[in-house]
Amino acid sequence: MDDGSQDESGMICDEYGAKDHRFRIIHQSNMGADGARNRALSVAEGDWITFVDADDVIAREWFATAARIVEQDTPDMVRLSRLSGSIVPEGFFSMKPGFETVKHEGKTGIEWALRTLSEEGYIWRCFIRKEIARKHDFRPNILCKEDGLWLVELIPYLRTIIEGSYEGYFYRIANVNSLTKKSRRGTQCVAYLKAWEDIWTEQREWAQRQGVEDVLRERLTQAVNQDVLEWVLKRPKENQVYAREIWNEYRKLVKIGSVLPKWYGRMWFRLPFAWWKLTGQTWGMSLTISVVSLGRTLLKKSRAKP
Repeated sequence: MDDGSQDESGMICDEYGAKDHRFRIIHQSNMGADGARNRALSVAEGDWITFVDADDVIAREWFATAARIVEQDTPDMVRLSRLSGSIVPEGFFSMKPGFETVKHEGKTGIEWALRTLSEEGYIWRCFIRKEIARKHDFRPNILCKEDGLWLVELIPYLRTIIEGSYEGYFYRIANVNSLTKKSRRGTQCVAYLKAWEDIWTEQREWAQRQGVEDVLRERLTQAVNQDVLEWVLKRPKENQVYAREIWNEYRKLVKIGSVLPKWYGRMWFRLPFAWWKLTGQTWGMSLTISVVSLGRTLLKKSRAKP
């Protein structure tokens, strides 16, 4: 996918397409990461879908290792391991594959997926059956943690997930030009919160049937608290103008995820947001989320006692 690149990337893609008919090259003009991925999903002809970020690299046995695991079993997803850093380690490309695997299925598999795939939502580690990958498009206007959201939306369709130990993917973490480094805008924060609200609405009945509603609620609460705080703290002054919008969406999810009394949540969450909106200072939000997280833990423990 050449999504409006301004360098020679498109030409390099065409060169590979001319050499190997398995490459299908598509040029489009700046539709964004979600637009590029959704277009690729719509035209893909293979049985399995995976992604490689433009600034990352893969070892020679990356695809072959996933294929071997698929041949040995019938999973809906294969999730391999990875390395990360700023410089590709010596010997990476000729690294021998490892074949240690762990299978996740049934209720425990769903619980693992809800806790892991949304938090470590790196789609480039995953190989997914195409018919499942096409169940949901990538959501527009979210450039950070959008892959984790997409994976969460696919979980109800994943019966078996196999994890492999092969570290054949190198994730580059020091690229200052990556979308992740540039994507914590207030409008995207609002879109991210709305996406979690949609997921809760769409998956709650399914989660109840599977006996994992508490896990879904727990993951929603953790994601919203951690990610919203990260978004705001990364760009507090820039996102200050979106404080009211962020608060309006945030408090909806607080009501879903909180086990605390309503007055407690209103008091502890409204004050720091108001302070941030007025002053641009975010220390109150950090303190609030820490206090409320502690309060939730203590209240759960007290309720669990006979």
